[in-house]
Amino acid sequence: MSLREKITAQRFGFFLAACLVVAAVILLYTYVFKGSNYDAGLDTPENNASSPTEDNSASISEPDFSYNVTTVNIGGTCTPASMLGSSSYGTFNSMVSENGSTYFFRRLTEIFRIDHLTFVACNAVLSDREELTPSEKEVLEWYTGPSSNAAVFKDGCIDALGLESPRTGDYGTEGYADTKASLESAGLLWGDIGRAVYKEANGVKIALYCAKLTDKSKNTLISWTERAKQTNDVVILYVTDTEDSYIPSEYKTEAFRAFVDAGADYVIGTNGAKLQPSEEYGEGYIVYSLGALLDGASKYPEKYTAILQIKIRSDGGEISSVSHELIYCETYSEDRPWQPYVITDSVVISGIEAFMRGESDVPTK
Repeated sequence: MSLREKITAQRFGFFLAACLVVAAVILLYTYVFKGSNYDAGLDTPENNASSPTEDNSASISEPDFSYNVTTVNIGGTCTPASMLGSSSYGTFNSMVSENGSTYFFRRLTEIFRIDHLTFVACNAVLSDREELTPSEKEVLEWYTGPSSNAAVFKDGCIDALGLESPRTGDYGTEGYADTKASLESAGLLWGDIGRAVYKEANGVKIALYCAKLTDKSKNTLISWTERAKQTNDVVILYVTDTEDSYIPSEYKTEAFRAFVDAGADYVIGTNGAKLQPSEEYGEGYIVYSLGALLDGASKYPEKYTAILQIKIRSDGGEISSVSHELIYCETYSEDRPWQPYVITDSVVISGIEAFMRGESDVPTK
């Protein structure tokens, strides 16, 4: 074979080898890289791409937004009044005159406005009588305000108030009757040991009963709970006491758990001032004290309080779920006395949450 023939043969061999390499690369890409795209859903095989498109939209399930949400907010005690009805500078009654009734719950109305029921405790007498006789008691404090102070609750988007608080009896039966009349004139509901508060929304029936915690009322609370459970979907007890402590007493703990055993879904307490821990117990939830949401007795009251928000999801009156959360608030700021607001500082919230779980003795270190 001549040199030219050898060169030609070598060139043909190189060309054939190059063709084989290119063919191998193409096959590798097709079966390895393209195949992986098919598996990952990034591409479509040719035999599927040529198939006619079908409308399967009718078979695709959509999210169910048909349920309704019924919201209930429960706050602690409120004292919308001053010592002996004083309206001198710096008192609560003076603040109402100077700033108007919308001032006090201004930073919480967005929470209260959109719910179906907001409930707090009234811890003062509201009356326009020129003379009221203070009741005899060991603690020499009597708090009263004009009937117009009921607008503090109305303008704050609060719907109902419990009157089973220590200070509502500061001026005897006359003061108590005037307080009820003041709330009614403002279009507000009220409840006490003789009258429960009932609310129906989205086909869900809610029953809320307020009473002081005593040996006598304990049996009343249990009996009412057992009856209310038969005809209502959610049963709430709002129980007040005078414990001046961050830790509930053994007596209070046993009583609140007994109320859950009787059928209460929520047992909410307030001692008029301090927060106390919460717990899941049995089929219910307990907050031993929400503390004071608005305390006109002091410009610098207990700093922290909480709002219990309950959400009930239902469809056609049939409840699918009930959930709750605690919204933590500060009761005042240096430049805004008597104006509670939601806490956003995560460090402060973590400290309060640890306290509510019983992991510390006070809300914050």
